[in-house]
Amino acid sequence: MSKSPKTGWIIFGTLSALLMGAFAFLYLATGVRVEIKNLGPAAMRKVSVHVTGNSYSLGDIPAGASKTVRVNPQGESSVSIKQSNAKGQQGTLSVDCYFERGYSGKITIQVKNGKIQHVKNDIRLTRLLGGSPRGFAPAKQIAGDTEYGFLFTETTGITRYVMHQGKQVAIQLRADSDPQAVRSLQAVGADILYNQADGRQMVLIGKLHPKVLRTPDNPRMAQSQPYQEFSLRGWRLNN
Repeated sequence: MSKSPKTGWIIFGTLSALLMGAFAFLYLATGVRVEIKNLGPAAMRKVSVHVTGNSYSLGDIPAGASKTVRVNPQGESSVSIKQSNAKGQQGTLSVDCYFERGYSGKITIQVKNGKIQHVKNDIRLTRLLGGSPRGFAPAKQIAGDTEYGFLFTETTGITRYVMHQGKQVAIQLRADSDPQAVRSLQAVGADILYNQADGRQMVLIGKLHPKVLRTPDNPRMAQSQPYQEFSLRGWRLNN
């Protein structure tokens, strides 16, 4: 028994709607939304947002208003904002952040009197649709840098651990860590972190310092525990 033309159109319409929904979901799930809030007192003129390999024009942003644009960089990127003053002179505001293709989330930049007042960074790395970067490669090799299996534990104390000589070692990132590597690691989403329980799926690259330290002993904080400092240079996913 053949299907009626009406049934065929219903099936076609349903499949089209599903396909359009899938494309809409893909669009909303990828890229980083950059919101610029102008706190005044004057309008921001000829505003544009720049990331690695791409730029986006927002036009003028009146005092008290905001505009948002979804950006997709072509590589490792931060954000810069260009605008013109009343005399037509162009200035650039640099936003300290890190993301690349496959990251999502939002960053909100508040600007007042032509200067950045506050930045709210909710950029995240997720595995969504297989678009995640594989990690952050060290800019240069440093003597003593080694690869360590990484573990993440959701506790009120230290949450980051590495495997060293067959044991789990609690770590805290040292001040000499690569800033971009740190920001990149901080942007890793929960769907990735919560899968790091055996030290096999994710690797940290850097130096584990041998001195054993302890977190503060304070009754209002988590129980004091030993840790070692880690100089982070990069990281990668193994799967």
